Amino acid sequence: MEKYEFRTKQPLWVWIPISFILIFATVYVGMTKKYELGIMWLIYAIITFLAGHFTYTITPNSFIYKPGLGKTRKFPLTNITEIERKMAKNAEIRSIIVRYSDGKMHHNFFEIKGHTVDVNAILNAIQDYHPAVPIR
Repeated sequence: MEKYEFRTKQPLWVWIPISFILIFATVYVGMTKKYELGIMWLIYAIITFLAGHFTYTITPNSFIYKPGLGKTRKFPLTNITEIERKMAKNAEIRSIIVRYSDGKMHHNFFEIKGHTVDVNAILNAIQDYHPAVPIR
């Protein structure tokens, strides 16, 4: 069976500040020979990149949401109760909110933002395997 896998990309507003911080920290470490600051900012950059990285995997039976730092969520596609589209002013999909039931809790949801991943492809993949899910 085919599976769909979508990985997020880091937007430019994450790359630019981190690169400036690392450049200035490298210059500071080079001038003062205080390596602790360089190590601290390197760890900060790694955590920032991992925190913004998500992987969405859609198989015929399940939806897997794996953040870079955090707990992987896996649930059957049949547990998706609805998908809500948030539209931008130019009539493009800005993000989607996936609502699902999990055991006794029926109001679980998470948002997939369109500036980091192709939300149309995710929406089409869910519709491909589970066409009965309502989209509003």
